[in-house]
Amino acid sequence: SATVSLGYRRADVAHPLDGFGFVVPRAEHRDLLACTFSSVKYPGRAPERHVLIRCFVGGALNAAALERSDDEIVERVRR
Repeated sequence: SATVSLGYRRADVAHPLDGFGFVVPRAEHRDLLACTFSSVKYPGRAPERHVLIRCFVGGALNAAALERSDDEIVERVRR
């Protein structure tokens, strides 16, 4: 599996970030397994008025997801 960390200005994120993250059901057949809102779980992980989101990709059942380039993986996570 791979981990992709994404940083954004809080004002640019429409989601309320009112939890610690989400899990993507396997039935969705996506490369993305889950995301954690790291700056919500652990205050101080991102600068003030910014958010840090960690996304988990691939896994044992989708090793092919890691055959993509880093840029492709990031692009697919950001969709």
